[in-house]
Amino acid sequence: MTNSPLSIKADRVLFGRDKTLISLEQAISHEKCRILLTGPSGIGKSELLREFAASMTLVHGEICVRYEIRSAAHSVQDMLSNLAIELLNQAEIEAREGFFEGLSEISTQESWSLGIAALLDTVSILAPKLKNTTEALLKSFQSRSPRATAEHLARAGRDDLLAGFIRLVEVLASRGMRGSILIDRLEGGSQAVQEAALALALSLPPSWATIFAVNDETPEGLKTLDRVKPEMSYRGADILPLGPLDLAALEAWNKSVQGKPGNINELVIVLENRGGRPLFLKDWVNGLITIDETSLILGDRLGNYYEQRIKALSGNARWLLVRLAILPEHSTFSFEFCHALLEVKSASLSTDAAWEILRELTTEFTLWIMNMHASGKVRCV
Repeated sequence: MTNSPLSIKADRVLFGRDKTLISLEQAISHEKCRILLTGPSGIGKSELLREFAASMTLVHGEICVRYEIRSAAHSVQDMLSNLAIELLNQAEIEAREGFFEGLSEISTQESWSLGIAALLDTVSILAPKLKNTTEALLKSFQSRSPRATAEHLARAGRDDLLAGFIRLVEVLASRGMRGSILIDRLEGGSQAVQEAALALALSLPPSWATIFAVNDETPEGLKTLDRVKPEMSYRGADILPLGPLDLAALEAWNKSVQGKPGNINELVIVLENRGGRPLFLKDWVNGLITIDETSLILGDRLGNYYEQRIKALSGNARWLLVRLAILPEHSTFSFEFCHALLEVKSASLSTDAAWEILRELTTEFTLWIMNMHASGKVRCV
């Protein structure tokens, strides 16, 4: 594929992400698809999910609902009710009659109806335009008195809401409808929200996919991955790291905005200064900052963060990191070299220090391990 944009709207284009979008579309065509989309701040995870959702709904005609966790104050009810609103909006268009019929069949099952009723009660408040839909679905609960209905909804807890949402999806799946659930910035949610999202991913019908986007550059993101990655990996989830833009992508993007590709040497400098991160490249591409100003952004935004992470290292690891930082990029060195730098008697101490640096300060951990197993050396990048 070329770097031509795969966007639906002319004012929102992505360059250099064609292969990733195609990989996502191919992945969700398989049963039990679960994906962890990882990457640092500003790399374009959120924009990629927006583009993917637009492509799936407008081009492929599949249901694709997306929720972005903007604050730790977002509750499980916030997440599920907003997902339910999108789900009902799209389901009303795609499978209105079959959807209602399927829900009526399970309305008498208390374990499911409690959660569904609570979700629909919230949806009717948050999305007035769905009033007709929610009223039609809530008819099965009208046999109760108003007081009994109120008590019924008040008893609905987090697990009930989750069970209700899953049942809504199962009804659609039983009608032959496929879809995807996208949750962006998972690291921003509370532990309860993250656990609910994980349970959702593991409980949806096989024909429905889940994609979680996680920032693997922040402490919160790393903790989130520690919480959800083992279980998802065990269940066959794919880990998809989103890398920086390459020169061809930046050249195509710059040409689309400025009308010309730009000077190659300048593009290389800007790409390196901004770490290939679209969010940080955007101002330069739009002519809002100069090439000299592009060197400031990463230090300004991430300097304090990395300083905290370095200070969290043990004394031996910090001592070793200071010396390794002097080496040129792409240098290769062995554990014996690390041992000599530290000047400690025990080889295990220097090995532990090197592993601590790799574990805490690199995002391409798997690549480093592969290099070390193959050659017994570490490549300094």
